[in-house]
Amino acid sequence: MSNGFFKKVSDTFKEFSKKDAAICAVVIIAMFAVGVYINKNKDTYAYKNTPDAPSPSTDVSTELEVRLENILSKINGVGKVDVMITYDAEPVSAESNAATSKPLGAIVIAEGADNLEVRIKIQQSVQTVLGIEARQVKIFEMGNN
Repeated sequence: MSNGFFKKVSDTFKEFSKKDAAICAVVIIAMFAVGVYINKNKDTYAYKNTPDAPSPSTDVSTELEVRLENILSKINGVGKVDVMITYDAEPVSAESNAATSKPLGAIVIAEGADNLEVRIKIQQSVQTVLGIEARQVKIFEMGNN
């Protein structure tokens, strides 16, 4: 069976003209070159196109901000929310952030912050999550920008 296969392949190559062989060789070399170029630039491309990728030392705080934004936006009347949390020390690594850095405060910008009842709900929620006092939470109404 394998002799028949090799004979068919051999016969096919014999039928190729030199022009056909040259075209195949150029196509194979071009495909190889494109593959090498894409593989070489894959990491650079991914890094350049990562929007505001957090540094490894801020992964935990960024995750907490996103989680807080998600939960606050579910409160009736809050609307779209942005949260920034500040810490007492710059964490050395993501693992040490949760264990050694204590939240100093939070800024919350929300669409529904013009409503006093909504502001109180936001403030109480942020205090509960971060374990901070009311004076450490600043809430502002989101602008039209």
